[in-house]
Amino acid sequence: VAVTGEGNSTTTNLQQGLAKMNSLGYGGGSQTFAAKDSFNRSGWTDNGTGDYTVTFTNDMNNNEYTYQLGCQSESGCSIASYNLANTLTGSFRITAFTYHASPTNTDTGMVTLSIFGDLA
Repeated sequence: VAVTGEGNSTTTNLQQGLAKMNSLGYGGGSQTFAAKDSFNRSGWTDNGTGDYTVTFTNDMNNNEYTYQLGCQSESGCSIASYNLANTLTGSFRITAFTYHASPTNTDTGMVTLSIFGDLA
């Protein structure tokens, strides 16, 4: 779907610009971590302290998609994907951590994830 921008000067491919998956999860500490809202998410697994896997309802075309991550916690929080080997067509693995003297995995009150790319 092509959309013409303001002033009729540019054209944007709308399908390329839309998020193909997004999810919001809450939990951490004594709470069980659980997804609260999502699009194209089939599961959210708490693998341990600050270690989460999100699975997709519809797979991505390849594992070279882009993503945006966010987290929130009382003790501060940084977040990262493990590595390309854990960025799969059907799932995405996340590590949430605090960084004081050295990185330490931490359960987080909230994690957000959006995926951009081509669906399979």
